[in-house]
Amino acid sequence: MYKFYLTISSSRIEVFPLNFNNTTLVDEQEKDQIYYRRKFNGTLQFIGDDFELLHITELAYPCQDMLLEIEQKDSGADTYHSYWDGLFATVDGKFDLDRCTFDVTPRPNDNYVQFDEHANEQWGILGLTAVTTNTLTHVYTRNRWLMDVVRFLADKIIDGITVQSNFFELDTNYITDTDNVYQHLTIAQKSDIKRPTSSNPATNVVLSWNELMNLLKMFNVWWKYDGTTLYLEHYDYFTNSAGMDLRTQKLTEKTNKYSYLKEEMPKYENYTFMEAGNINFEKGIIKYDSTCTNKDPESNIADYAFQVTTDLDFIVESVADAELNGSNINDEGWVILANYLDGADYYVYYGTAFDSVDADYNIVLSWSYLLRMLFLHNRVLSSGYINGTYYDFISVRKNKLQELNAKVCYSDSFDPEDYILTELGMTWFSGERAQVKTAALKPSGEMRFELLYGPDKDETVVLPTRPKSIHIVVEESNISTYFSEPNPYTTFYWVWLNDVYCQEIEIAAGIMIDSRGLDQAPTTIAFNINDTSTIGWEFIYNDNEGMVMADPDDCGAVPPVPPVPDPPVITATQASNCAPVVVSWAAVADATYYKIYRFPNASLNMTWGLVKTMVGSTSWNDIQAGNIDAQLFHYRVTAGNIAGESGYSNMESLTTACI
Repeated sequence: MYKFYLTISSSRIEVFPLNFNNTTLVDEQEKDQIYYRRKFNGTLQFIGDDFELLHITELAYPCQDMLLEIEQKDSGADTYHSYWDGLFATVDGKFDLDRCTFDVTPRPNDNYVQFDEHANEQWGILGLTAVTTNTLTHVYTRNRWLMDVVRFLADKIIDGITVQSNFFELDTNYITDTDNVYQHLTIAQKSDIKRPTSSNPATNVVLSWNELMNLLKMFNVWWKYDGTTLYLEHYDYFTNSAGMDLRTQKLTEKTNKYSYLKEEMPKYENYTFMEAGNINFEKGIIKYDSTCTNKDPESNIADYAFQVTTDLDFIVESVADAELNGSNINDEGWVILANYLDGADYYVYYGTAFDSVDADYNIVLSWSYLLRMLFLHNRVLSSGYINGTYYDFISVRKNKLQELNAKVCYSDSFDPEDYILTELGMTWFSGERAQVKTAALKPSGEMRFELLYGPDKDETVVLPTRPKSIHIVVEESNISTYFSEPNPYTTFYWVWLNDVYCQEIEIAAGIMIDSRGLDQAPTTIAFNINDTSTIGWEFIYNDNEGMVMADPDDCGAVPPVPPVPDPPVITATQASNCAPVVVSWAAVADATYYKIYRFPNASLNMTWGLVKTMVGSTSWNDIQAGNIDAQLFHYRVTAGNIAGESGYSNMESLTTACI
């Protein structure tokens, strides 16, 4: 039994629509999104007094939304619970003045209704704090912090909304398990990057929520809102819980039939930015060399184009070209830069990626880098090729489709985000759990499921080792060294000057920019880069020039190897409600780095995991843990250097508070 109420202005009135038994509530992921919504499928018809009420409303307030509440009677009681809430205005429906009827399909009144209303509205972002970042040759002063823009636009939709993005804000990235190169992202109108010192900067820099969220899919990042917090996270962050077990229901017996969603299994996935010159930034292609994919050449290519340019060197070179003068770079669109903090200044990351050894600024935002670091998840098949190189993938879209009916009661607490257990999945597909594609609930309690099957996440697949580089720049009698990421070891290399003089360059662990004078003005220069501290690093000399190597017998005395450090002694404290957990220790002799391990790990799975490598510091603020209430965390720390890593420290445990 059901009851229906309309709220018009401040009056809540019971109404009696017809045709309800022919309708369904359909749970389905919103198009191109990760979240589900429950939408009304079918038409309600209002007659008699209800028609008169709506006709009067039409004459007075045709565009005013009315709240429709549907309540369902509790089993065995005279009480009711909420079944579904929707909205409609009389302009959404159809009046038949001859038959005195009004037909309408209401819209959902859920967590996303404000996004329906405002997510395409553009807002100016120039009022946000400007950010300066640097390269060796340019200073860019007209950037905004990406997460400032995210929060600004979200707040325009829902005032005071809380936004969480561990992916963009924690200092360790939970996908790469390394220092987070996406923690300090900036965004700017492209014209302000083309002409960073012009007297006429961009004045109409506007962006909508939907436009920004589409841009951020270049990181395989998605969002959903639970009514309290908006989560902006990598695909892998959003996990499913165990849901209903349908194997016990008669309705689901002998329904072990399935087919493939071939139209959703492209052979090629192509990713492009607006402009690019370096092969690392040009089109990223994921190819599946299998007959399981869609074979129709008219429909087996998925193209993903982003209105952003990240190849910073290409912009600079195009503007500097006397003939082009930047004409091949559109003023419209955006530039996103990945930056790191050195002292008080921000610098754009510089280095190499996988498809070319040529170094470039902003390399961590190249397709060569992004696809291998962030897009091994949610792929079409379990293996394929990224720009021609074979990879196993971590997670795969579920693409085997089953249809079945089941009985779903209010007490089942059905959630479409939960996995479903079925005979087909558990018996025929070796324990695969089903993901809900659609679930259509009739008023009778019967639900029509479309369920998807596929392999679970492959925890054995590891990300490829990301390239890391040391960029040496020699200008007159000065030598500068730029690291693409902190080296956890003290770095040694040697410079052979003028074929007669050997100068040792020693750079403390963790330093990313080192600049010093040369002992002699170089007429000729050669390098010895054979120290253990530089194994695995790609050396870049000046602007991708060839390096002349010195004879180690002429230049380069290998330093003695220190002993492996002792384990540190640690403490872990939380000073106040929602404050970070501070893990600290005294410096250990000979240690150049420390590794912090936590249970639960960075993804909050109940296992130990590395959450941070600290270089040059003896404390760490665990912001993620501090923002979680009533969770027991355990910490251990090791100390290390070029000789190896110590055993574990003592274990410190605490239960966090964040109310």
